Amino acid sequence: MATLFKLSLVGKFSFGRPPIDVIRNFFVALSLKGNVEISLLDPRHILIQLHLEEDYTRIWLRQSWFIDGRAMRVFKWSTTFHSSEESSIVLVWVSLSFLPVHYIRCKETLYSIAATIGKPLRIDHATTSVSRPTVARVLIEYDISRPILKHLWIGEKDTGFWQYITFEKVPRYCATCKHIGHSDDTCYISKPELRNTAHVGPIRQTIVPDGDGNKSKEPMKT
Repeated sequence: MATLFKLSLVGKFSFGRPPIDVIRNFFVALSLKGNVEISLLDPRHILIQLHLEEDYTRIWLRQSWFIDGRAMRVFKWSTTFHSSEESSIVLVWVSLSFLPVHYIRCKETLYSIAATIGKPLRIDHATTSVSRPTVARVLIEYDISRPILKHLWIGEKDTGFWQYITFEKVPRYCATCKHIGHSDDTCYISKPELRNTAHVGPIRQTIVPDGDGNKSKEPMKT
């Protein structure tokens, strides 16, 4: 049953949600390549069911959207979804420096290597074109509640090598309140005394670069 939702995301409206018809029209205007179904999970959360991995990556990679002037943050849906928690599975770019060029030229091989770290979804343009052979960059799904993997072994026991991994812009995740954006050390639940010293500032949108040097290829919607 869960496989029916493998390309599903959760949209979270923390400061008010537009009418569901407005949200559906917003996604129609994006001209996605496949179908999309939008439904309500609760007053603050919507389920975004996509049918093509390309659309799935496009919507999730942006992380934050504005619909009718309301901010919507995007998370991966899972069978353990709970409205009071945020998924620890995020999109993150990983860099593999000085990987032998014959590994870079073969997408299947590169995906196979990346799959030992997380689920690969995209390779950046410079890697695909081999215009920057010193670094291979792959976009993966990664569970940031786990320790960050520093290196992996590639090849046979006697003839292989250690490949070092660089994770780019990994968001913080709080194991106490299960939210993205802060760690346990700065959590108001585990350390309520921090509320007295906190300063409320403007809400900032977090953007994951698309891998080609652009912070986003999507127009801002209001």
